[in-house]
Amino acid sequence: MAPRPDTNQYILKEALHKANNAVFFDHRQYWAGAIRAYGESCSLLGQVMRTSLDEQDKMKVEAVRITYVRRIYELQDFVTPTMHRL
Repeated sequence: MAPRPDTNQYILKEALHKANNAVFFDHRQYWAGAIRAYGESCSLLGQVMRTSLDEQDKMKVEAVRITYVRRIYELQDFVTPTMHRL
């Protein structure tokens, strides 16, 4: 049984709230908080993608999720930079 559309809307609003928190933390250079909030947003967006969204909406949600995942990787690299080989 697929979640109701109002459930998807609630989850999307929560994902947006988490993303806004992530940006807030990101701008204040609180990297751990930003990484956590982006990750929580990605998790919520993933939940919505597993529902009965049409293909176009899934692509939009996935594009946003990918943007957040990339930012997580950037922040993780910033927090714990990898050693470059000579």
